[in-house]
Amino acid sequence: MKRQTRILSHLLILSGALPSLVVGVALLSGGVLAQQPPPPQPQPQPSPSSPPPQPQPAPAPAPSSPPPQPGQPPPLAAPPAPAKPALTPEQAKAQELATEGLQLLQQGDLDAAASKFNDALAQDGQNVIANTFLGFIAFRRGDLDGASRYCSKALQADTKMPLALLLLGRAKEATGDVPAAKDFYLRAAQAGAASPTAHSDGGLAIAAHARYLIALQEEKEGNHTAALSDLDETLRVFPKNVNAMYEKGLALLALGKNEEAAEAFGKSLSERAGWYSPEAWLYPIRRYLFLEENSHYWRGVALHKAGRLQEAANELSPLLPIVESRIGSETLSTSGRHASRFHEARALRSSAHRQGQGTAAGNTLKSVATPGIERVLLVANPMAGLRRRSGLLEDLRASLREQQVRAELHLTVAPGDASRAAADAASSGGFDAILAVGGDGTVHEVVNGLAGTSIPFCVVPTGTMNILARELGLPLDPVGSIRRLRSFRPFPFTTGLMGVRHFLLMAGIGLDAYALALALRRAGSRKLTLARYVMAAISAAHRFPYARIDVLADGELHSGTSAIIGNLPRYGANLRITPKADPLDPFLDLCLIRGEGMRAYAGVFRSMLLGGRHMGRRDVVYRKVSRIEIRASGTTPLAHGAPQIPDLTVQMDGELIGSPPHGSLIIEARPDAVQVLAPSGWRR
Repeated sequence: MKRQTRILSHLLILSGALPSLVVGVALLSGGVLAQQPPPPQPQPQPSPSSPPPQPQPAPAPAPSSPPPQPGQPPPLAAPPAPAKPALTPEQAKAQELATEGLQLLQQGDLDAAASKFNDALAQDGQNVIANTFLGFIAFRRGDLDGASRYCSKALQADTKMPLALLLLGRAKEATGDVPAAKDFYLRAAQAGAASPTAHSDGGLAIAAHARYLIALQEEKEGNHTAALSDLDETLRVFPKNVNAMYEKGLALLALGKNEEAAEAFGKSLSERAGWYSPEAWLYPIRRYLFLEENSHYWRGVALHKAGRLQEAANELSPLLPIVESRIGSETLSTSGRHASRFHEARALRSSAHRQGQGTAAGNTLKSVATPGIERVLLVANPMAGLRRRSGLLEDLRASLREQQVRAELHLTVAPGDASRAAADAASSGGFDAILAVGGDGTVHEVVNGLAGTSIPFCVVPTGTMNILARELGLPLDPVGSIRRLRSFRPFPFTTGLMGVRHFLLMAGIGLDAYALALALRRAGSRKLTLARYVMAAISAAHRFPYARIDVLADGELHSGTSAIIGNLPRYGANLRITPKADPLDPFLDLCLIRGEGMRAYAGVFRSMLLGGRHMGRRDVVYRKVSRIEIRASGTTPLAHGAPQIPDLTVQMDGELIGSPPHGSLIIEARPDAVQVLAPSGWRR
């Protein structure tokens, strides 16, 4: 029992969800764990030299109820507690398999864990652990019907299983059945708070999260007082939960408690850097994508309403350029909200200015307009298409002059030169934008020079594939792509980060990196054309060793032979390996191919060409992730005649990176790492 409880209490730390809630799952008061009889204790045997056992005094009788008073009926005797039935052999076997499933889930192997839980249900279809965690796995994978089915079965065996109630509520809410969801959340809160271990953080954690989810619904219904009470309960258990702090600020603001609201938003901002919730699946992620900007905005509103105008101005001033950069984008369907918020924030600043807060406030409160593009740096790769069009650079300059944009030119002379030039231009403060004239390799270098800065860049396509330009809908004619540069807007793009190096398009570990290495080796000093790469890829498919790699994606452990981590849908030409990738969301898309050999890969490739059907294949893992760790699964002999290319050879944005040290690498998503200039009507 202690071992199972310990496994449950730490189970989801590696799986990336609800580490503190799992203790509550051990509260199976009516479930399988509670039915296990205690093992018989061996009786000590007296040794020949030991004195005979002494008779023990009889235990003192338990205090009885007070005698009945005259005229009162005698109290009823409490019935004896019914003995819990012993486990049947099938139930015992199911419990053993479910425990093995928990151990596999602790290791992050969801597939193997699900197999064990299914084996447990084959022995005992009412096993609470197996049903609850099959529901958990189904929910994590987006299978709401499966999550509802398994959690309902768990509740048939134990009507007060807190985690099953919470999961079923989440599934109901996701399908739009809000009244049923609120009922399950309330039951989860009551069951968690009343659980035998509520003094620990297990039952209380479930209750606190359930109260938080109830509060969100109460806010939507306008019941801010009730929402505030539930949020206070959440913060009592999780005092650093910045999402709950933010929601508390909104409730206080709606109730007219402006000073308290400003304090709540300020606390959410101060705690944000030190708080990370692995229970991300529990929260409405889209609501908190722009948590920092929204907290600044609403704190400014609260301060303005409280009459603290200078503080309101200071709070809103740095926010305006950030919010304005999002106007016109369709980021998670929030463009209208961002545009409205920008104008409201600017109006609040002007209001503070009109109410006379002094010269310093007046300087701070001047109107913020769209940043103009007056001076740019052309970072051009002479090897990417410029030799075929000797007058292209002058044509580009002429187009910029027509738009009254001054341009300076930097021709790259070696690998890494574009990164250095972009970084120097950003630090100088003398340029409004960088124009990357070249292919995807030039874009890759410019991104690494600008990542983390506020200087935007625009791609001027002269390369072979021009993936970024195609995704942005830019003309592949270089001059045409910048004809309306001054009307372009900056869009905050997520990048992938491996070590100190960013990628904007994709990273590949496996066959595609192997093929690129082979193509570069064959090309030698000649230009690597699309035709040469395709021929090398065909050859590589025959010779690739199909060595296995282990991939830990946000706590889920998988094994495969090739991994593509995409930030854009397009991989090359019209091939879309990660069709759901969106550089405006804070995630990367993982496509892991599990199969081995040409036949397996041919099937996956055929599914890719049929409109992204590969995402539903059993031999493909497709996930949106924020952190990925990849390791080589031991040594695998190379195929006969294969060139000696390391198993973990990596390509990023079509650039060969090489093999990482120690046979492992970590890739993390970096939201809003770089600003990309694109037409304001660009839609993803």
